[in-house]
Amino acid sequence: MTLQECAKEAEQMRDLYVEAQKTLLRGGKSYTIGGQSFTRENLSEILKALQYWE
Repeated sequence: MTLQECAKEAEQMRDLYVEAQKTLLRGGKSYTIGGQSFTRENLSEILKALQYWE
């Protein structure tokens, strides 16, 4: 994988986690990324993933 491809993948993953965070903060019950479901109770996991992908 090239550096450009890695950067694009990181951006896409970050965008997914940002969308998950927005959904949950707006009152959504859950959000799924790659088969892993997130709820408000594990919002901290979303924040950790955002830090990782940035």
